[in-house]
Amino acid sequence: MQPADPGYLGSRQATGVLSPANLNVAGAWVVTFRPQDMPVEPYDVYHIALKGPRGNFQVYIDDAFYSAAVRSDLNEYDPKQTMHVRPGQTITFHFSSTTTPQPVVNLWLRQPGAIIR
Repeated sequence: MQPADPGYLGSRQATGVLSPANLNVAGAWVVTFRPQDMPVEPYDVYHIALKGPRGNFQVYIDDAFYSAAVRSDLNEYDPKQTMHVRPGQTITFHFSSTTTPQPVVNLWLRQPGAIIR
């Protein structure tokens, strides 16, 4: 994760809000990465790290289910398994809990196919 590497598009952080629109458990935490806060060209999410309440979470790209994990208090995604995202798409994390702590999700982004050391 070297910012000087060609193709590195930076990192983004978002914090959860309690939402009745949660697709995992209505009223539980949702963390949203909106298109206006992301790159304007296609990009890969090559690493994700998150902290939050105990429980599980589901990841969506727009309204399409993408992935899930059974542990939401401390988790990360393997950087070899990138998530390809097109401009205009929204990434959301739907947690199964309404308890504290409020979840925080960090994404690291790169141009598709870029090698980040």
